[in-house]
Amino acid sequence: MDNPNPKISIITTFYNSVKLGDFVHRAMKSLLNQTYENIELIIIDDGSKDNSVVKIEEMIDLCEKRFTRFDFRSR
Repeated sequence: MDNPNPKISIITTFYNSVKLGDFVHRAMKSLLNQTYENIELIIIDDGSKDNSVVKIEEMIDLCEKRFTRFDFRSR
């Protein structure tokens, strides 16, 4: 039986996103505004030295409410 709403998995990695135009933060905002419901978002920071992690952490509550699964990892 086909699932009418298959899960969409989005995985992104980044390093110093703020210095590069804050692309991860902008991508997250875009994903939050999608109308499709069954989305999981996994974000991995690769040891950023700028303010990238703080920007992502500010959006954790929104992401946990919006996505069927949200995982943020930072080293």
